Amino acid sequence: MSKLKRFLALSNEEKKEKLKRHIKRTVDLKFSSKRFIPDGYKKSNKVFIEGPKVSILLPIYNHAEVAIQAVDSILNQTYKNIELIILDDGSKDNLLEKLEPYKNLENVKIYTQSNQKLPRALTHLHALATGDFITWTSADNVMKPIMIEKLVEKLLENPKAALVYGDVSLIDAKGKSFYGPCRDVERDIKKPRIIRLSRTEKPLSIGTDNYINASFLYRKENSDVLMGIYGDDIIGAEDYDFWLRLEKTGSLTHIRNMEPYYYYRVHDNSMSHELETKKAKMHQSRLENLKNYEQERIKWCQQKCSVIVDKSVDEEIFHYLNRLPVDVIKTADTKTKKNIVFTGCSVKEDVYVKVDDTFYTLVNNKLDKEVVKTFRGVEIPREAYRARNMFAHSFYQDDLVPIKKPIFGTHINSFTIDITNIKNILANNNDIVFVLLDEIENEKLLELKNNYSNFIYYPNKVFGMEYQTYSHFARIISFQDDSIINKYRNILLAYATGRRISFCSDDKIFNKFPYTMPVYNFSLDFYSADGLSEIDMDIMDDYLDFYSKENSLKRIIDYYNGHTQEMYIDRPKYEVDVIAPESEPVRWN
Repeated sequence: MSKLKRFLALSNEEKKEKLKRHIKRTVDLKFSSKRFIPDGYKKSNKVFIEGPKVSILLPIYNHAEVAIQAVDSILNQTYKNIELIILDDGSKDNLLEKLEPYKNLENVKIYTQSNQKLPRALTHLHALATGDFITWTSADNVMKPIMIEKLVEKLLENPKAALVYGDVSLIDAKGKSFYGPCRDVERDIKKPRIIRLSRTEKPLSIGTDNYINASFLYRKENSDVLMGIYGDDIIGAEDYDFWLRLEKTGSLTHIRNMEPYYYYRVHDNSMSHELETKKAKMHQSRLENLKNYEQERIKWCQQKCSVIVDKSVDEEIFHYLNRLPVDVIKTADTKTKKNIVFTGCSVKEDVYVKVDDTFYTLVNNKLDKEVVKTFRGVEIPREAYRARNMFAHSFYQDDLVPIKKPIFGTHINSFTIDITNIKNILANNNDIVFVLLDEIENEKLLELKNNYSNFIYYPNKVFGMEYQTYSHFARIISFQDDSIINKYRNILLAYATGRRISFCSDDKIFNKFPYTMPVYNFSLDFYSADGLSEIDMDIMDDYLDFYSKENSLKRIIDYYNGHTQEMYIDRPKYEVDVIAPESEPVRWN
């Protein structure tokens, strides 16, 4: 029997009751969706997100005739949060004269040094970089305007990736499409101007082929593990060597781009051409030595090491260490207080991990230098995930149900919160209701509740467990707060509940995460694009997994392996020209 026939067979009273329930459910669903994405707040279909700062490094030796084209292609990027750092590596042509118009641009820095070859130039450039993400390019190659934007997007979508890379398009000396011999086995059959690179990094270390090529972007955190050092003794394969070492700190991910974002120039004056012709035998010998050396580095990073942990380290770390492939040894040695020391293959305290309440810090004791710092991780209670697909019903939170404005919420420990900042946000956004759940009870926030009609305060709530309340939130908001823990917890709470997050501070931590939106002049906008897709949820899940406490500890162990992979294995003697004496770059004003 069809639904209509069953309905017609009911008594009049039953029909009225059924229609009443149907209308109420329809209204409730419509009202709930409007609360989440209110019609009146569809200011834009595109959410503005201020992404991470990107350092674009450009080492130049001569090539003045084409270098300006490379510079212009960088400055014409659609992605604007960039810094361009140029290093003139002792050029003998009129390069500086050509660069004169760019020297006073705010996002351009130009340095000079005596000629020390490409690897040394790259090492010096990395020391000057201040961005969250890094790429470098050659003076004879050209970026398409959208390249950085697309690579940033892909790196943000892949938290486990240390580097993302993509296919490139070949051009000749005059900038025309190049169809001559160059990596012929990887040429696109239908579009032979395009090089289709390997979609996986798995075979990268088994041969001598550096197929990462020239269109790439990587995280500064991962390159810091290597201290941004390129090998002076392996000129021509310094980038290949760097990718192999970087792979120990995270995956290398192809972005699957059908249309390339980078023009790679093939011409007789390039270093690549010289290595493949005049110096082919020497270059191939270097690559073979590197391939064999890489197998030794892989063995080092795969070894099961012992970990000496001071007893002052909290028990939670012991719990997670015992789940990882290491042998854990407790000690009361005061020299290792709050430290994790790795042992094996003669390693003692040359490199160790310093532990505090928020971060793991990898320290090189020999150099008396902090190498990299990474967050210790957060576990979001599984209950919070229920807010992703839950409609807000009256029996969950009676005082939130009647609200017909978008609700922005947060859950923190308010001990370090900036009350003045919250007041400014409340005063400038009367069309939004703000809900603050607190792990403690804060007298100042209780007073604030009485003074602002668009502020609701719930004290003494367990973090992550209030999924009924979270289900009402259109977005998570992070107020100005000194607590780094609160910031990370709110980002990950937003991901667990499937919301975007707005942040009210200049803390650049938020720029390293997708779905984050800065608040300008204490004013908030709501967007139709706040509604997220299943693909967005998958990306959020990757971040939640990546920043779990166990995986954060595993990551710092990977960083340890990546940093020490060359410290205790003899580096091969590469056949190389004379290495120039080192001198520091000087800012050109």
